[in-house]
Amino acid sequence: MLALPTLTTRLIDAGVLQGDTQAVAHWTLSLLPFIVLLTWLGLRFARQQRQNTFPGIADDIVKPVLTVGMARLVTLVCWGLALLAFGLPLGRLLYWQLANIRDGWSATLLDALLNSLTMASLAAVILCAMMIPFLLFIRLAGLRAGRVSFALAQWGYVFPAAALATGIAIPLIALDNGLRSLAMLAEIPFVPPLFSSVWLIMVLVYCAKFSRFVLEPLSIRMANIPSILDQASAMAGLTLWQRGARVYFPLLKPQLMMGVVILFFEGMKELNAAFLFRMFGWETLPTYVFRLAADNLLQWGALPALCLVLIGGVPMLWFQWLWKGNNR
Repeated sequence: MLALPTLTTRLIDAGVLQGDTQAVAHWTLSLLPFIVLLTWLGLRFARQQRQNTFPGIADDIVKPVLTVGMARLVTLVCWGLALLAFGLPLGRLLYWQLANIRDGWSATLLDALLNSLTMASLAAVILCAMMIPFLLFIRLAGLRAGRVSFALAQWGYVFPAAALATGIAIPLIALDNGLRSLAMLAEIPFVPPLFSSVWLIMVLVYCAKFSRFVLEPLSIRMANIPSILDQASAMAGLTLWQRGARVYFPLLKPQLMMGVVILFFEGMKELNAAFLFRMFGWETLPTYVFRLAADNLLQWGALPALCLVLIGGVPMLWFQWLWKGNNR
C-alpha cells in the first residue's frame, strides 16, 4: 500500500506470491549474522548491567521531584501521545464501521475470526501447560539448563516469524513426503498431511516465537520460591507431578495467567507467519485486515480491525488492571 519494501515483505513475496522457498531460505540466512550480532551485544550489555548493579543501591538514589506545572505538562504529553497512537485510529475505525454497519460481517471474516481465536487459544494453553513441568526440570537440573533454555527462548523471539514458519514447515513437509513415499511402496493408504498441517506449524511457530514472554516471569517467580518447600514436599512423599500441582501451581498461577493473556494477544495479532499460509486458503484476522488495507478498502477493514483490538487488547488491559490492583 505504501510501496515501502522491507525484508519481511520480500519474504512474504517470495513465499506467498512466488512460492520460492529457496529465496526465503536465502533471505533468512542473510539476516542470521545481524541477528547473532545484535543478540550477543544485547546479552552482553545485560550481563554487564547485572554485574554493575548492587543490592540496595537503588534505595539511596534521590528521585527528582516535579513541580506542579511540570507534572501537568508531563501528564498532558503522555495523554496526547496515547490519543495520537490509540484514540484517533480507534475513533476513525468506529466512524468507518458506523458508516458501513450493514456491510461488515461476511463468511470470510467469520472464518478468519474463528481461525485466529482457535490458533491463539491453542498456542497459549499448550505452551503454558508445558511451562510448569519444564521449569521443574530446570529447577532439578541446575543453572546450566536454565541458561540454555533462556538462550533458546531469546533466539526464537529475535527471529522473524516468517523465517520461523519456513524453517519449521520445510522439515515437516519433507517428513510427510517421506512417509507418503514409504506408504506407497508398502501399498498402505496414507492421507496427507500428517505432520505438515497448518495448525501444527502455526502452534509450533507461536511456541517458538513467544515462549520468552512466559518463560521469563515464571522462571523469576520460580527462583524466588524457597528450597525448603522442595524438602518439605519430598518428606511428605509427593511425587514430581504432585509437587507441581499442589505446591508450584498455586504459587505460579498469577504469572501463568499473565502468560496465557500475553500469548493470546500476541497470537491474535501475528501477521507474518500467518500470511505465508494464505496460499493454502488459510485466513486470519491480521491477514484479512492486511489484504483489505493493501487493496485500499479501509472502510471494509474497520470491523475486523476493531475485532482484533477488542479481542486481543481488552483482555490484556483488563489483566494489567487486575494485576495492579492485586499488587497494591
